[in-house]
Amino acid sequence: MNQWSRLKLTRSWWLFSELLGRVEVWNTSGDFAADVRILEDRSALEFLTPAGFRPPIAEWGLLVGDAVHNARSALDALVWDLAHSEGATPGAPHRVMFPVTKSEREWKSTVKSLETVPEGPLERMRLAQPWAVESPEPNQSWLKILSRLDNDDKHRGRVVALPMQESIGLDMNGLSLGEPLPEGGYMHMWGSGLDGTEPAGTPFARFGLGARIAGDPAVHRTASIQLAPAVVVFDQMIPVAALQQEMLGFIRGLLDEVAAGAELHETWITPQTRSHD
Repeated sequence: MNQWSRLKLTRSWWLFSELLGRVEVWNTSGDFAADVRILEDRSALEFLTPAGFRPPIAEWGLLVGDAVHNARSALDALVWDLAHSEGATPGAPHRVMFPVTKSEREWKSTVKSLETVPEGPLERMRLAQPWAVESPEPNQSWLKILSRLDNDDKHRGRVVALPMQESIGLDMNGLSLGEPLPEGGYMHMWGSGLDGTEPAGTPFARFGLGARIAGDPAVHRTASIQLAPAVVVFDQMIPVAALQQEMLGFIRGLLDEVAAGAELHETWITPQTRSHD
């Protein structure tokens, strides 16, 4: 890994840390609670957006975009050095970047501009392409996710931060359960989550307890809310913490693999993600 790649990767890590720190401060600065209501058929609880809940999603999204772009630039910086190794001069320097392609046919077309990159590193880049990596899910490639996030931020500004379902705290005291339900327990969160765009009282999550709620609890129920930022890409919700820890770990390994032939750990190829509506 060259010095500029290392600096770009370090900068990306710092920006992710800055974001997570700001979210923690925001969570600590307010005591947010959502009203909880029982569905009419008593099969689940529903969480409602509280009044005045306006997290600074746009600001957090800017930090995510900057962090992602620095991570992408770390890969491009390495390829730039490789293309100029031993005094070589690429024919189209403005097209020298780390390729992320959709197919082997696209790869062959794209790498024509990388004619001065040594054969060994170029082949290792080919083996890391999303289409060349075996995965049960076609979009679960960190390289593909990184490229999409970077392009989304540049062209459409659709990188956002969302709350995760684990950040909802609910006191279950006073609830009793009756007959079991076939769907079992679950937590479902709508795509908009708590991004500040929905009016107060809008449901943002539903919690199934695995059984019908018995009795008629008289106590007014609320759930505490702590945000944990995430991004949505390819209909997957990925925590920002995973981008920092797992994605940057993958990129660090990929840089070493391409530059020096160090073995790329297989578990770094694809992320652990969750579905999103």
